[in-house]
This record gives sequence, C-alpha cells and structure tokens, in this order.
Amino acid sequence: MTGEEPIPLYYDMQALLSGELPPSPQPAIGCRNDGHHIFYTDQVNLVFGDPETGKTWICLWCAANKLINDDTSRVVVIDMDHNGPTATAARLLAFGVPKEVLADPNRFRYVEPDDRLHMARVIADLTDWRPDVAVVDSLGELMPLYGANSYSGDDFTDVNARVLKPLAKAGAAVLVIDHLSKGADSRNFGPVGTAAKRRAIGGVSLRVTLKDAFTPGSGGAAYLKVNKDRHGGLREHCPTGDREPLAGTFIMRVFNDNTLTGEIKAADGTENVTDDHALSSSQTRDVAADVAVLDTLDPPPQSKRDVCQRMNWGDSRAQTALKAWRESTGRTVPKNQHEAHGGSAGTGSSTPYMSVPAVPAPQNSPEIGSDLDLSTESAGTQDERASATVTALDSRRSDESRPQSTAAWLSEWMAANAGPGGWVKPGDVLAAGMKAGHKKHAIMKAKRLYADPPIESSGRGRESHWRIIRTTDTEDAS
Repeated sequence: MTGEEPIPLYYDMQALLSGELPPSPQPAIGCRNDGHHIFYTDQVNLVFGDPETGKTWICLWCAANKLINDDTSRVVVIDMDHNGPTATAARLLAFGVPKEVLADPNRFRYVEPDDRLHMARVIADLTDWRPDVAVVDSLGELMPLYGANSYSGDDFTDVNARVLKPLAKAGAAVLVIDHLSKGADSRNFGPVGTAAKRRAIGGVSLRVTLKDAFTPGSGGAAYLKVNKDRHGGLREHCPTGDREPLAGTFIMRVFNDNTLTGEIKAADGTENVTDDHALSSSQTRDVAADVAVLDTLDPPPQSKRDVCQRMNWGDSRAQTALKAWRESTGRTVPKNQHEAHGGSAGTGSSTPYMSVPAVPAPQNSPEIGSDLDLSTESAGTQDERASATVTALDSRRSDESRPQSTAAWLSEWMAANAGPGGWVKPGDVLAAGMKAGHKKHAIMKAKRLYADPPIESSGRGRESHWRIIRTTDTEDAS
C-alpha cells in the first residue's frame, strides 16, 4: 500500500454536508424515447421473466447504446448462459456497434467463466478496469458455479458479495438476467428463488413480459414493468396506480440487411398489460411433460447443455424444463459441473480470451485447489497484483457438517428409522441430524448431491416424505 491513500473507515459525512446535498440517484442507462433512463449506475439491476421474452436483447441493446454514444465507455458481458462470443458479437454488431470497438479490449470484454477461481480473477480485474455496463447472463447459471442454491438466502448473499456487488461498487450498471419460478404465487412475487434477491437489488428490478414474440427476421416487443425501484427514479416517470407500473415497451425491429434497431417506448397509461403472471394451461402441460421426460434420464441431466445434446431440444426449452425438473426433485447442479468442461482455471477450454493482466491465484487457501481439482499453477499469473481471495462456500463449515460426511450419517439414519414403504418425514431427519451435530443446509445438500444410494422425495412442501432408492425399486419399476 506504499504511496497509496488509505481507504477511509467511515464515509465522510462532513464533506457531504459541506455544500448542497447531492440529488438522489437517477437511472442513467437504457434511454427511453422520452429521455428518461431505466437502469442505475453503481447498482445491481435485475431483469427477469420467462424464456424468450427478450431479456438478453434488452440488456445487449443497452450495452450497445452505451458503446455507440460514449466514446470512453466500457462494457463487459459475463456469459454464464453459454450464448457464446460469436452470437454475442453478432447481436452487438447488428445493433450498430463498430467492429473496432468490440475488438478493443479497453472498450469491450467478453468472458465465459469456467469455474469460481476464473470468476474471482475476472471480478478482481474488472474492479480495476471499471466498466460502465456489466451484463451478467444469467443468475440461474451463476449460482451453481459456486455450488449455491437459488432458494438459499445465505447462498445468494454470498454470491452477490463475490460477484455482483464488487462490479456495482466499481461504478458499473450491473444488468443481471434471471428467470421466473413455475409456482403461481411465486411468479407474481418476482424472480425464482429466495427473497434475498429482491432485497439485494440496489437499482431497479424489471419484470419482462412478452408482447410480440422475438423471431428471426421480424424482431419482437416486450413490456417492462417495475417490480422494485429502490430510489424511485424510474417509478416517478411511470403511470401510477399499479403495484408494478409499466416502465415502457421494448421494441426491436429487423431490417433487410439484418441490422437491428431498438427502442424503449415510454408508457402512456393506455397499454393493456395483465397483472396475472401465472403460466397458461398449455405452458403448464408442456413443461410438465418435459419434466417427466427428464425424470427418466439415466444418468440424471446435469446442465442445460447436457439436456440440449441428449434431447435435441433448443436452449429455451431445455432451460425451462431443467429448472422445473430441479424444483420438482429438489436437485441442484453438481458442485463442480463447470470444471468438467476441461481446460485450466481461468483459461477456458476452447474460447480465445484476450490478454489482460491476470490476478494470481491465492496461495493461502489450499482448500481451493482440492475443491476444484486444480493446481494453483494452472491459474496462470503474469504480474504481482493483489491476489483475489476465493473461498468455496463450504469452506466456512466444520468438517463434521460437510455434506460428504453428512451423507454417510443420513444414509445410516434413514435405513435405521424408515417407516412403511421406507418413507421418513424430512422434519424427523433434520431434527435428528441437528441433534447429532449436522447443519440443516448440509443435510439438504447431502440429500440432493451426495447420498449413496440416492434419496427420493414424494413431492414438495409439508406433505413430502423421503426414502432411499434401492436397486430393487429400480428393477421393479422397469
């Protein structure tokens, strides 16, 4: 820290109050046709909705506008949804971003992180680079990268602190894409998973609903509704009277030369937008049928890409079905799924990444290498900048509460206490486990990921029961 000013411990309120108070934060990214904007800088903003409603198009259009209209602007796309660099570049070029801008690493960066170590190095680099816009697509794929559960408030808070908040504190308008749950009540509330997501949004949370389907060659349109606006800077310029006021309509048009234009038309109060966000009966039937198909796969589906390859489904169908299947079975993504794609940490297996100063892998945390099955040398270092501290989610827990060891206790207890048909009440399991020194989240994680033989659920909610799946059960079913 030699030669650098120390970071102040507290905010300088004297300096703040020495003159006129600054105005409250106002959105500054994503300009509507009336001159007002929809997303806040220095904040985490959320864009959520069903698949194929234009969420990614909206965020990339905002990023493209910033790159085109501000010659000093910087944009990063963190692609967790495997859209790929080719598709991302093609969309931005179609919106009018010059090739030389996308090719300039001082203006634009794209990354598809392989694992949490790679992500930590990326975030450490980006906090120095200070992007104006950071698109994170999507939260549903970011959480499993850290072995995190979308329904756990603690897990989300941890991932938010590692990835999203540092980008916002570096000055970026962080545009995070997320999805809707399949439950009718939770769909009306907001995005899939824990309420901690909504609490953590420091900017605006926009619900995206389809107006006109986004199709190749014809564009599309989507309604943008304000689910949350912490500072009120967007809501004050929206029609009043609705719980989720309409912020505007995103309209994308396609021309003969495949160029695209986008526009956010400000709401004028005449639009007829429903407040009922439940799945239609046809959507429910289609998703239920796909979930039933996924339930028959052996081995179980591991990722959206796995489902696409095995079922020959498109990205949207695979993603919707996989999320619904995970919700119905209580399963989550295997902890090291992203490491299974091959390649060293931080380098990627096939995607060429531009050369930027790397952040060394931490030398004081031997658990990281063993957790990711990586050596610290595989991270690759180029200089002696400050290390990025990476701690696996489980590293805070005692050895006794790790799911791997908890799984052995769980199998023994269930075998010894099974009722008629082999079923036990989850409440009894959790009570006995916590009495034996195991933590609740460790028991749940062991049940989902590590139990051998595996454990099935009879359903969800208070009436659910668990039982061990025996080999004879599988043989009888066949």
